[in-house]
Amino acid sequence: MSDQGPELASPARSRRFLFNGISLIVGSMALGILGWVAFAFLGDALRKNPETAENIAPTALWCIEHRAWLPIAAIPPLLVGARLLWSRQTLAKGWSMFVMAFLWETALFFLILYSFIMFLAPMYQYQPL
Repeated sequence: MSDQGPELASPARSRRFLFNGISLIVGSMALGILGWVAFAFLGDALRKNPETAENIAPTALWCIEHRAWLPIAAIPPLLVGARLLWSRQTLAKGWSMFVMAFLWETALFFLILYSFIMFLAPMYQYQPL
C-alpha cells in the first residue's frame, strides 16, 4: 500500500486521467496553432480588402487583429493536461481540473468559431445595387 491511501493507488484511475491529460494537451495545441493559422488567413483577407472591416463585429475584428494572444490563451489547458498526465490526483481534484480546462478550451473554440462566422456574415447580407 502507498502512503497516500488506497483511493490513489487504482490503475484504472491513473489511466482515466492519462487519457484526459493527453486529450487536453492535444486539444490545446490544436486550438493554439490552428486557431492562429485561421486568424492569420482572415487577417490577410482583411488586409487585401480593408472595407470589409466596417461590417465585422468589433469582438471578431479584435480577435483577428490580435491573433498572437490565442496560442498564449491555450497554455493553461496545456498545463492542466500535463499535470493530469504526470502526477496522481484524487478523483474530485482530477475531474474538477479536467472540467475547468475543458471549459477553457470550449470557450476558445467558440470564440474562434464566432470570429469566423462574423467574418463571413457580411458576405451573405443583402447589398442594394
